[in-house]
Amino acid sequence: MQKNFIGSQNWMEFLPQIQIVFDQLNDAVYIIDQEGKILVVNQSAAKLSGYEPSEMVGKPVQAFVLGHPDISQTEFNRIEPNQITGDTFKSNVFPKFRTDILAKGGHKIAVEATHIHFPSGKHNISCVIARNISDQVLAETMSEINSTVSSSLSLVEVFDLLLVELRKIIRYDGGNIMKIGEKNVSITRTLGYDTFDANLPHFLYSLHFDIESTQNLKTIIAHKEPLVISNTHEISYWHHNKVSKLFKSWIGVPIIIDNSVNSIISLDKVEPDYFTEEHATILTNFANQAASAIRNAKFFQDARRAADRFMTLYQLSQIISVNIRTADIYPSIHQAVSELMETEFFSIALYDSSAQTITDVYMIDNGQPQTLSTRPLETGLYATVLKSGKSLLYHSFDSVKAEELGAVIVGDVTNPNLSKSILAVPLKIGAKSIGVISAQSYKPNTYTNSDRETLELLAANVAIAIENARLFDEVQKLAITDPLTNLNNRRKFDELAAKEFERSLRYNRPLCAIMIDLDQFKLVNDQYGHLIGDQVLASLADLCNKDLRNIDILARFGGEEFIIVLPETTASQAFLSAERLRHDCEENAIETTQGPISITISLGLADLNKTCQSLEELIDRADQALYESKRTGRNKSTIWTNRHKDRIHAH
Repeated sequence: MQKNFIGSQNWMEFLPQIQIVFDQLNDAVYIIDQEGKILVVNQSAAKLSGYEPSEMVGKPVQAFVLGHPDISQTEFNRIEPNQITGDTFKSNVFPKFRTDILAKGGHKIAVEATHIHFPSGKHNISCVIARNISDQVLAETMSEINSTVSSSLSLVEVFDLLLVELRKIIRYDGGNIMKIGEKNVSITRTLGYDTFDANLPHFLYSLHFDIESTQNLKTIIAHKEPLVISNTHEISYWHHNKVSKLFKSWIGVPIIIDNSVNSIISLDKVEPDYFTEEHATILTNFANQAASAIRNAKFFQDARRAADRFMTLYQLSQIISVNIRTADIYPSIHQAVSELMETEFFSIALYDSSAQTITDVYMIDNGQPQTLSTRPLETGLYATVLKSGKSLLYHSFDSVKAEELGAVIVGDVTNPNLSKSILAVPLKIGAKSIGVISAQSYKPNTYTNSDRETLELLAANVAIAIENARLFDEVQKLAITDPLTNLNNRRKFDELAAKEFERSLRYNRPLCAIMIDLDQFKLVNDQYGHLIGDQVLASLADLCNKDLRNIDILARFGGEEFIIVLPETTASQAFLSAERLRHDCEENAIETTQGPISITISLGLADLNKTCQSLEELIDRADQALYESKRTGRNKSTIWTNRHKDRIHAH
């Protein structure tokens, strides 16, 4: 094999012939003189950069091969002519390096380059051979991006990673992810805008674009294809604001999931004519990878939400097993639902089938308890749910729907705003509806069918819990309530009165007790029977309740006797109340099933003073005063004094 390459020393005479040869090469070739200026380029170099050969010849190679060292100051891969053999170019004696070719228009193209220096007397030349590896780099970058983005199982993190990783392949100035809604598009994540103004991201998050009137978004969503706009300042329909005035080039690419546009990748560039169809192709591939990552993150999010829901249901069942009072269970139900979905307004209403009424038992609007009410089961949202036994889900409730339903405004009636998103679910035990549970939001499209299914599952447990709590309350009430008059029984009276007596004694506050007895009640029973006598007792209990304050403690003391404890009341004040009650009984006959019956009552009063040491003594004194009223003619009120005590002991 020939060891040495022997060529003409006058090689420059053959440049036209050499040009024809290396024009056929696929790699870009730059012949450079000893000062680093380009002598000759082939057609591949011209095609790669977009410049004509005449535009490059005579220019420094660094103007096109970015990052290329200064030829005059750097030793490159030297090879003497007598060192070249047949195997030289097959070996790795010429190390390769990666760099960028600056193309016309400012674009950069990744290349793998080799620089060979040929010293030859006074004509020292070198050669740069550059191979376009932009597709390879893009593939590698896309692979890295796909791996990075796919590793996240958080939707927010996926969107953030998309914008960060995208900058590795497209040098945009500002980028955002636009989420597609039913009629509007909103911006969910941004990157790069804060370098222009720290307030721009916040401004972007506040924007909402109507799809129908925003032509660029409408086109992308309709055709499911990318859209490039060279200069937005020349587009008549463009939304001009403090962000868009900064940028001219724009590109939008759809992220398609399940054959519909889920989101749009939106990129901005300050200068015009920046984004190309090549960028659109790259972004489309990127969006396909992003769709897969979003789908995976959504599956994970749904799975985690399902797990959270089952855990919340389990925790609620634990709460229910511990809290069996309605006062405790309603807030626990509210908390459980709030952990599963948004509840700006939340309420529980119960249905009374005998009275055909709906009663609000728990209602919170933006954290504030609301006034509860009872209304007939006629029209309205809850009435519709109760009558149909089916849930109602509204994504955009308005005054028209409210009028169609005959909706009843509950809660803060001074608030002119209606809930936009409404989820109302019946509380059922078997086929029987006992009430309604409702979660509501002032924002549209808050709840999904998945939320409805969750609340229905929760409602099954809630209905049982409420029914059990109601039964418990009834049992508790029976234990402390006189069944005939619905007043406190003796046991409950002793508990409440003891607390009030201790408070009055400790803080030296006035307190008075009144004992009441029906005059000659035995005659009523003998003449009309005990059933009518019971009606008389119940009516007297209602009359006493009507004349008393909320703080007064009223109880059936036994037989036909009643007792009242009046906090913050002196004997003279109590006497006025006693007399008012006595006159009401005397002047108003009691209606019974056998006609009206006239009755009178006798009353005895005693107040707390320094000589009274216990509740039992206070009640005993009131009883002594009552005995005095009956002994001296009945139908009168008497205030206890020491003389009443002496007189009773004389008998």
